[in-house]
Amino acid sequence: MAVVGKTFKFEVDFSEIDAMLSELPKAMGKTVVRNALKKAAKPIKDAAAEGAPGGIKKSMKIDDKRGGKRVKSKKAVYMFVGPTEPHAHLVEFGTGPRYHKSGKYVGKMPPNPFMRKAWDSMKDRAFEILKEELSNELMKAAKRLKTRAERGTLGKRAREFLSR
Repeated sequence: MAVVGKTFKFEVDFSEIDAMLSELPKAMGKTVVRNALKKAAKPIKDAAAEGAPGGIKKSMKIDDKRGGKRVKSKKAVYMFVGPTEPHAHLVEFGTGPRYHKSGKYVGKMPPNPFMRKAWDSMKDRAFEILKEELSNELMKAAKRLKTRAERGTLGKRAREFLSR
């Protein structure tokens, strides 16, 4: 795991699951991962909301968009967990002494690491859920693909993919 800016980035070896995902059309595989990540992130979101103050607690969400735009990647799927409140990072990391433009001292804020605590307390549970949900979502996707093939309602890309 590495801290990148104000987000956490981690890599996990899911080579078996990756092999199964490669058997699905790319869009369907990304949907499988996106759905599993949303479910796995819920305990982290809930724990962060529990430790966050007021308006930050209410702004907590799980989303595959950052700043209203989906992060585009040919291989990776991104999921963001955290507050949408614009000043939440000041609460998480605290501030040094602050002054108005007039020079008036307005204090400093000690850190309240609600996101860090949520991650530390729930990451193991999130990985368990991710493993379980990836399996469930893969099975659903395979059934959906089979049903579409039987009905003859596969899209052009899926037919091309399956004919390889």
